Amino acid sequence: MVTIFFNKKGFSLLELLIVVLIASTLMAIAALSMDYVRKQRVTSAAKQIVADIQQARVNGTMSGGGSTVVFVSPTTYAVNGVNKNLSSVRIWIVNGVTLVPPSNNAVTLNRFGYSNTMAVAVNTAGVTGYTRCFNIGMMTIQEGFWSDSTSTCQVQ
Repeated sequence: MVTIFFNKKGFSLLELLIVVLIASTLMAIAALSMDYVRKQRVTSAAKQIVADIQQARVNGTMSGGGSTVVFVSPTTYAVNGVNKNLSSVRIWIVNGVTLVPPSNNAVTLNRFGYSNTMAVAVNTAGVTGYTRCFNIGMMTIQEGFWSDSTSTCQVQ
């Protein structure tokens, strides 16, 4: 009687296809969650800046002396001299139709709460495509999304 032994080393084609399918599904889920995290960072940072400007407006009115918010660098802004660091996002000043890095650009709020006008944008470091922006008016702040096609802040 002849006995044939098969070599059981290695994987079958079906096993390899299943592993590739599972790996690609996990990578797709990870990519989608990274995009969600990136958008949440931008939204959170923009809302924090707006809240700090609004709080500076209230504090300046209450004290009667006014206040300032200074955009020092792409990752730092200061509220009445207290620095706030945003390491995971970048701050931009809207200059006409272009976004430029800030260089000590200030929002000055007088004792009545009125401010100079300025447009500010926030996006993640090194990634384009999702940018939150806000227009700072004399008494209002309007939030929106930066449109790359029109180079404007599309207010919500």
